[in-house]
Amino acid sequence: MQNRDEKVAALKEKKALEQTLIQLKDYKDEDMRRHFYLTQLKHSVYRSFDALNSISQEMPMLEHRSELIRKQGNPHIQEPMPEQKPMKVMHIGKEDLEGMPDLF
Repeated sequence: MQNRDEKVAALKEKKALEQTLIQLKDYKDEDMRRHFYLTQLKHSVYRSFDALNSISQEMPMLEHRSELIRKQGNPHIQEPMPEQKPMKVMHIGKEDLEGMPDLF
C-alpha cells in the first residue's frame, strides 16, 4: 500500500506525463518522436500499476464475498414464485360508473 504522499506524487507525475503527451502529439523530428513514445510508455506503466493496485484492493473484498456465499448461500438467487390463482375478471358497465368521480 502506498501512503498518501506517494499517491499524490504519482498522480502529479501522471498528470505531467499526460500534459507532455499532449504537447508532443505533433512531433516534428526524431528526438521529439522518441521522447513522445518514451513518455507514452511511462504513462502506460503508471496506468498498469494503478490497475494492479485496484485489483489488490478488490481481491480481499471478493474473497470475503465468496466466503459469505459459501457459508450462507447466494442472496441474489431468488426462489421461484409460487403459482397463483388467476385473477377474477370483473366487468364494469356504464351503469356501474354512475355516481363515481371522473378518473380520465
